[in-house]
Amino acid sequence: LSEAKSQPRRFLQFAMKIPRGAPHEYMVNLLWGIRQAEEADGASKATLPTETEARELVIHLGYREETFLGTEICRFMLDRSSTFYNEPIRKLISRYATEHPDSGGRIHRKQDEEKAFHIQVDALNSTRGIALTVIAHILFELKFLPEDIILVLDKTACDTSPAIRLATVRTCLPILNFDPTTASDLFLRACEGQDLMLASPHVSEFLQYALPSRPELFALPRRMAYSTLPEVVRIGASWIAAYWIGREGDDTLLRSLMKTNKACRTGIALAAAQN
Repeated sequence: LSEAKSQPRRFLQFAMKIPRGAPHEYMVNLLWGIRQAEEADGASKATLPTETEARELVIHLGYREETFLGTEICRFMLDRSSTFYNEPIRKLISRYATEHPDSGGRIHRKQDEEKAFHIQVDALNSTRGIALTVIAHILFELKFLPEDIILVLDKTACDTSPAIRLATVRTCLPILNFDPTTASDLFLRACEGQDLMLASPHVSEFLQYALPSRPELFALPRRMAYSTLPEVVRIGASWIAAYWIGREGDDTLLRSLMKTNKACRTGIALAAAQN
């Protein structure tokens, strides 16, 4: 590992010669060392892989179902320049996002609070979740929605894994910049029937930017306010109150929520205090 970190370009070239049948743990360690070198402050550019070399290594490795290797390949593709993501790379990332067996699955615990936490962990750290994070980065760079990525997100928004749906929510924010209608539709589909993930900061972040101009999204906070999960109720009620404060109109819903339960009242009070 220390050698790979000190001479990342040399070890990348070495990695290109490793056959696919070799123990995958070796490649995991090499990729980790190369990433650490790239992220280090003050690294010499002469020792770092070029964009072309990094792309060639990813293509050489291809699609791998071993969990740790798939995760490391996807992490290796994060935070590259827009020119890195050519068509073969996008196809590979799309496959990792939709087909890889690692979508987390750490939500067997009994308590809803623990389940909600692990959904968020899996959205950030599973192979498929990281692949969707790469897609979000691509969309921030491209500022348009390619047809191949639309097909991927249409699948992941309806995935059986709540963690993958939450990872899809994270891709909605860059889409909001150039196609707010598609972003809102994708967001609502990803959130459908998934109360455990609605307390995530990623859901609130999207609502923060989109709700003022997309009134159709108001249906989600309304649904959240009647959830069986107190934290989801609190956040939903807070969004309803924040949306209503400063606007003239019917406040029947807000008044009725104030009479329901402690979570609703807490959410409304927090919104009132912040506005």
